Amino acid sequence: MASQIRSVITLNAKGEKEVGSLEAQLEVAAEEITALQVVVSGLGSSLPSLTAFSTTLTLNANKYATQQTVGGALAFTASGTPVAGSKYFVRLVANGVNVPTFASNFKELEGSAGFDNRNGVINLLQVFYDGAEYLYTWAQRRGDLGADNVGPILNTATVGATGTTLTLVFNESLDQTKVLSAADFTLSGSKSDSSPVYVNATTVSMTVTAFTAGEVITLNVAAGAVRDLAGNNIAAIAGISIANNSTGASSLAVRFTTKTNATESGAAPWTYTYASQQSSDLLNTSALSIPASTDGGFEFEVSGATAAGFPILSISTTNTATGFNQNLGAVGLSGGSVSLLSGAQASITPNVSGGLQTPNLNVGTKFRLFRVGNDLFASMSVGGAAFTTFHNFGAIGGTAVLYPFYLSFANNASPLNMKVSKI
Repeated sequence: MASQIRSVITLNAKGEKEVGSLEAQLEVAAEEITALQVVVSGLGSSLPSLTAFSTTLTLNANKYATQQTVGGALAFTASGTPVAGSKYFVRLVANGVNVPTFASNFKELEGSAGFDNRNGVINLLQVFYDGAEYLYTWAQRRGDLGADNVGPILNTATVGATGTTLTLVFNESLDQTKVLSAADFTLSGSKSDSSPVYVNATTVSMTVTAFTAGEVITLNVAAGAVRDLAGNNIAAIAGISIANNSTGASSLAVRFTTKTNATESGAAPWTYTYASQQSSDLLNTSALSIPASTDGGFEFEVSGATAAGFPILSISTTNTATGFNQNLGAVGLSGGSVSLLSGAQASITPNVSGGLQTPNLNVGTKFRLFRVGNDLFASMSVGGAAFTTFHNFGAIGGTAVLYPFYLSFANNASPLNMKVSKI
């Protein structure tokens, strides 16, 4: 029924009906009364209703959720059929770690203050559906930014293509008045670092012992190595993986740690000179090792003068041995030929068809001893050629941890340069 005016009355200044005035009666349909109430109140259905907090938003009406403290990853998405003009409100208290994310169909408006991830900061999120897109903004109450009591977090640790620069990126600006120390950043294996510097507000860079392609290295960071602008120190980090983007060749000079009847000189690759004619000149190292029950081995490259005696290149199941390891095979070099030893240094004949037996031991000649399963193999590269496997020692490689070592039966003082790398 449409509304109708039946009659009209006239009121005086006191609100009294004037004599002779007409009376009026307004007849209104029920649905029109509801509409009229909305217009009069100015609110009606525009009031947001309370809804349970969820990161899955259905914007079919105006809604709000009670304040939440971020306790983990929050990823906002949309569902259902949205209604143009609908809004969603919620206040989120930052925890200094997790920054909320949004699905690709959400767009942040220009002028949004962004999410302030300092611990304790209250962030007001407003999401609006305009009929075409989901739009959102962040805002913080002026003068109410909360207390920052969380230290910096290391986001990434990366080595570049040259393999000599380690870059650390943190989640917030650092206090660059804090003096950096290489001792606060330690690397696994035989790697070392030096000269850490601030690159920008959130980044630290340092020089490292050259990484090779595919090398797996981890980083430890000491507590307090860096701090943020609020004075919060970073917590200790143990064994974080480094993203290795090095394109360097897999060659790593090893400095042997046990030198019996030998002296060391020069820089990498180091020269070892023998002052004795004894047969106990063992050079052993714990700097590199092949983990137990793991495929892998070592590459020995002649990088200088060849010994005049009878050097033996081998791997050992111990890094404290004082003599030739009786359990594993080895490659012996004598003049211009290669010999194979096994067990109690007994000479053996290569058992792989076509194996190289008398290579020229010039600079650049390379030997590999590597384990696959329980078997131990010997291979060689001469003059830059591809490696040729020339012997399988069989199941003597075992499953133990393996270490590289060099043993010389020197007939006289005989310097030898040798680069060793783990493969």
